[in-house]
Amino acid sequence: MTSTTTTTTTTSSSSSSSRSSPLVDATVEAVNWEAILRTVRNKVGATAARWGQQESGGFNLVRFLHLDDQEVVVRVPLYPDPETTGPMTPEIMNQNVRNMANMLASMEYVATYSNIPVPRIIYSCLDPELDNVRFPYVVMSKVDGVLLCTVWDEMPDDQRKIVLRQVIDILLELSTLRFDKIGSLFRTDEGSWHIEPSDSEADGVTYTSGIAKALAAANARLQEIENDQYGAVHNVNDYTRHWFMRSLIPSLYDNSLDAKGFPLLRGDFRSQNILVVDVESHPRITAIIDWDNAQAVCTSSFAQYPLFIVDNPLWDDTDDKVARLRQRNVQDQATFNRLLEEAERKKFPDSAPCLSRAYAKCEGLYLLEQCMHDSYMCNILFPALVRHVFGADAGDKWWKNYRDSRLGGNLLRDVVKKFEKEAEVAAEAREVLGHDKVPVTGLSRKDFIEVARKHEKDFLAEGKVLPWLNKVAAELQPGR
Repeated sequence: MTSTTTTTTTTSSSSSSSRSSPLVDATVEAVNWEAILRTVRNKVGATAARWGQQESGGFNLVRFLHLDDQEVVVRVPLYPDPETTGPMTPEIMNQNVRNMANMLASMEYVATYSNIPVPRIIYSCLDPELDNVRFPYVVMSKVDGVLLCTVWDEMPDDQRKIVLRQVIDILLELSTLRFDKIGSLFRTDEGSWHIEPSDSEADGVTYTSGIAKALAAANARLQEIENDQYGAVHNVNDYTRHWFMRSLIPSLYDNSLDAKGFPLLRGDFRSQNILVVDVESHPRITAIIDWDNAQAVCTSSFAQYPLFIVDNPLWDDTDDKVARLRQRNVQDQATFNRLLEEAERKKFPDSAPCLSRAYAKCEGLYLLEQCMHDSYMCNILFPALVRHVFGADAGDKWWKNYRDSRLGGNLLRDVVKKFEKEAEVAAEAREVLGHDKVPVTGLSRKDFIEVARKHEKDFLAEGKVLPWLNKVAAELQPGR
């Protein structure tokens, strides 16, 4: 390994890169960089300024700015992807502003109330129209170090242990930064801190219970499956899986851990967001970067291993290196548990090591949250969740027994029957109208009703579509 010194403040979702892309090119073209340069130069009193290296991640573009004898980091949100998000709109820009405001508030709070190393905020502007910059932006100090993700896999055991001790100290400090509600941290113009609903809370509620928040998210997902994918053949499995996962929530979340409030957690604790120096001798963390999506969360959600000591669900087991990495993660998790309990007892000598105990049994909740929050990860990790609950011998087709047994309950069976009926109705409508009007996926229940009503004359009275439409119409009548 080499201990070259560099600095990044890229996003948590992607490693940095100087390579160009359409989104980077669009962002570079859209931002008024000269206006930023003039503003920053005046703010710091520099006599000379010039742009340096450029890097990008999944959501942000970073440019280094040389000011006399110092170098600072300028960060702006990336232009939206036209294939997934569409063109820039006022709504997207407002969301960019909100995301940056949350990040700034979180970094300022951590810098004010803890010893956790974070980049220093030199200047920020949340008004895209000010000086015609056209984007919100933040200017931060440059911090020496390499990303931990670039050196972690090759680190010897002793050096990884040194890093884990520092990570634990940071997590213990974060665990003391508590708030009275779950949600995203913001700061008012007057300087006071407050929690607002996170963007993931479609109901706009700030929760005071981890269980209540998780149940609300699970119920919203079940409702989404019912309404957004009419007649999809995978609805039965999706709904059954999420019904099952909802049933696990009360047993996997522990509200008693939140008696003192809800701790602040930066998005996800990844090695891509940790800068270290002296990696060949005595590694030292110099900064935790990219505080995107920082939130006050329930302690059960907080107490999950850093992802760089967790098996990657996408690992290829045919790769000889993977077996070694899996074994090393087992070792690192054991080391983490031991060091955390030692540090927690030392930091809080008059309290039981509740946080350590929560980490030691975090696997089930990690699997549950990964599956609940991401459909792609659910397909990969759901079998592991089932094995965690039912044991190693649980079969991959367990849900058939679950759906047909009393475990699911009559209500689940009723919903499953409804899905099966709707799949038959959609199949008949597709046969009559074609895939263009009735696609296999992506058709909401509301849209299907509109299409079917528009083409009622095309369906046979003795078929499946018309009786279903008549039943829906009857259910929607006032007084029903």
